[in-house]
Amino acid sequence: MNRIIIILTMAFSLFGCNKKEKVDNLTFQQYVASGNYSETKKQLSYGIDPNNIINNGVTPLMTASLNDQVEIIELLYQYKADINAQSEKGWTAVLYAAENGNLKSLKKLTELGANINLTLTGGENAVIQACFRNHPECAKFLIDSGAKIGIPTEIGLTELIVASDLGNLELVKMLYDKFDNVNSINKYGETALIRASLRGHREVTEFLIQKGADKNIKDQSGKNAIDWANENEHFEIKRILNE
Repeated sequence: MNRIIIILTMAFSLFGCNKKEKVDNLTFQQYVASGNYSETKKQLSYGIDPNNIINNGVTPLMTASLNDQVEIIELLYQYKADINAQSEKGWTAVLYAAENGNLKSLKKLTELGANINLTLTGGENAVIQACFRNHPECAKFLIDSGAKIGIPTEIGLTELIVASDLGNLELVKMLYDKFDNVNSINKYGETALIRASLRGHREVTEFLIQKGADKNIKDQSGKNAIDWANENEHFEIKRILNE
């Protein structure tokens, strides 16, 4: 009897430890986030869903893009991960890469055929996300790759307004060359010039004026760019606007 028990124990130790066990979705995505290639590949080979979700629709590919794990992006794609999957709020792998300035991931996703024009539920595209987080290299790559710009979000934001609010002259110049309405307004009546003047961005203000921005446009509060510059004590900008 004891001999049978010993044999069964040995059999379990030899074969039971090799049992192919899939982890839960969160653990798998932690492997992805940390760049643990071997564990990620092992779990995929065990049959874990490459499109499993956590946190209201976040897929492993989105997690890899958020954390700039390029090799894992390729691996997931090989296992048929949906490169254009969207979360409940509209997030995609491309949007996550753009917002976080992960240019390597953005390039890889584009190379694999990802749609760079999908938007969040509010209409924000990857270029706007890159502009908002001040990642000009990602914005430029997207624009050069054919991203559509100039389509206002639900609250009227455009890439030019966002870049002007941040004061990134390089981005503003880049977007001006692609955008045909320097005086577009958002939901609150604000233009790129108003946002630049309010924030105190002198170089952006000068550039927009040179390109024909209308300094007399008033927002919903009844204030124009000069009013905002004066209210925030940006007196050099007020001088430029009054010339």
